[in-house]
Amino acid sequence: MVAAKTAWNKLKSESPERLTSPMRCALFSCLIKEMLSRVGSLEQQPTRKQTLHKLGWMEGDEFLSLRWDTKLKKLIGDPSGPRLTQARTLEIIAKIGEKSQSGMALVRFHPTRPIGDNMAEGTVCFLLQFNLMETDGRFLYDYIAELCSTGATQLMGLEIRKERLGRSALAQQLSNA
Repeated sequence: MVAAKTAWNKLKSESPERLTSPMRCALFSCLIKEMLSRVGSLEQQPTRKQTLHKLGWMEGDEFLSLRWDTKLKKLIGDPSGPRLTQARTLEIIAKIGEKSQSGMALVRFHPTRPIGDNMAEGTVCFLLQFNLMETDGRFLYDYIAELCSTGATQLMGLEIRKERLGRSALAQQLSNA
């Protein structure tokens, strides 16, 4: 992501006419390509697949839905949740890559803090927002929602969560009173 951001900024400063998409699309595309590569290479890496089975993120050829266990303080497979086959996961990721090329479908994809080579923490939170008025944006939302909380996203160390609406300031004051 850092290399893609640096390359995009360099291209913008040197020859902006060669840019074909906004930075948000370029960064999101990098994320999707890497995810496609990791999920796609599982068949050639049986030890990695065994690790996912041991962690409880996969059963057979299916990625399990995951939930946080407060006692164990880790993600565990949720047998009652939806499952995704590896083939379906690859199909979803490929469609996300295809639909995200439209600059209008992806409204926002940016880090909440600056990213660089020498970051103190290893994790970064990104905001991701789709244009639900666009057909491609609705498809992206649905595909991402299908990937939410599955073992497939954990291959990237990625957690996708829908934003929850917070309570208003007045409601907070009333509950504290």
